[in-house]
Amino acid sequence: MRKTLLGLLITPCLVAPTVSADDAFSLPKREGFYVGGGYGLAKYQDGCDGVDSSFASSITDCDRKDQGYKAFAGYRFNDFFALQGGYYDLGEATADAENGYKGSWETAHGSREIKGYAVQLVTLYPADEYLDIKAMIGAFHWQSETSATGYSASQAIFSYDNDERGTDLMYGVGVNIHLTNQLSLGIDYERFNNVGDDRYVDDDDIDFISGSVQYTF
Repeated sequence: MRKTLLGLLITPCLVAPTVSADDAFSLPKREGFYVGGGYGLAKYQDGCDGVDSSFASSITDCDRKDQGYKAFAGYRFNDFFALQGGYYDLGEATADAENGYKGSWETAHGSREIKGYAVQLVTLYPADEYLDIKAMIGAFHWQSETSATGYSASQAIFSYDNDERGTDLMYGVGVNIHLTNQLSLGIDYERFNNVGDDRYVDDDDIDFISGSVQYTF
C-alpha cells in the first residue's frame, strides 16, 4: 500500500517537467498572422543640405538624427515569404541658420518630420531552428511636414510651413530571433528613398535602425 501511494505521488512529478520542457522548446511558428512593434534611431542623410541658396544663409547647427518607432502586422505564408504592412514615425531633422536673405533676418530655425504607411514583401531564410535572416522591399506612402521661422531682434520676421505627401521605395534587411514558438525579437535596418520635396528643402534618404518584438498567432 505504501509503495502504491509513493508511486502515485512521484509519477506526476516525473511527467510534469517533460510536458513543460516540450512546450518551452517547441519549434517556432513560421506560418500565420503576426503583429509587432519596434523602436530605434532614424537618420536623415540630407536633412540640412537642401536649403535654397536664395536664403543666402549659413547653417550653424544641424541635427539629422531622432528617435523613431513602427507598428506592423503581416501574414507569413511559409518559411520563405511574408506580406507585411505597417506605420512608421521617423522623427524629425532640425536646423538653425543665421544671416539670411540680405540681412533681413538674423537667425532661423527649421524642421522636417516624416511619417507614413508601408507595404512590404518580406523574404526570409531560416538559418537555423531559431534564427531567420530577412530582406524587405516595398512602397512607403509618406507625409512630410516642413516648417521654418526667421527672427530679427527677437521678432518673428517670416514663418514657413509646408505639408506634402508621396509614395516612394523602401527596402531593408534584418534578422528575427525566436525566443519561443510564438514570440521573437527583430533587428532591422531600413532605407526610405527620396522622401519629401518642397521649395526650400530637397528630398531626403532616411536610414532607420530598430529593434522590435513580434508575436505570431
